[in-house]
Amino acid sequence: MIASYYNKDQTQDYIYGIMDEGDGGGVSYSSQVNYYRATNGCDKPGSDDVDPSFATVVSEIDAGRPMVSGIDTSLGNPHVRVCRGYTTTMYGLRYLSINDPWPVGDGDQYLENWGTTNHVTDIIVKD
Repeated sequence: MIASYYNKDQTQDYIYGIMDEGDGGGVSYSSQVNYYRATNGCDKPGSDDVDPSFATVVSEIDAGRPMVSGIDTSLGNPHVRVCRGYTTTMYGLRYLSINDPWPVGDGDQYLENWGTTNHVTDIIVKD
């Protein structure tokens, strides 16, 4: 999703090859950062894995950069989605606008109340 935003026409197999996990399963957050930094990947050398915070979301989205939102699922497995926006209500509730690749083949878009999900990392993607 983020690769497409940056006009990268790369297949999932190609991207996975750059992440180079080799086991055929999921990939680590550091391998994802490697892909975003790689010149033959997303070519965004300023990309980094950072502690999750709503302030980071605001800063990145306001700068026009969608970001990776890494969470723990109810089963304790890591899962990544794209955060493409945010909003704060007049009552102070904070929401993320999420593009989620799950379920495979369909995906989903939704608003997520900040603080109701266990965010484990954010990956910022930038020059």
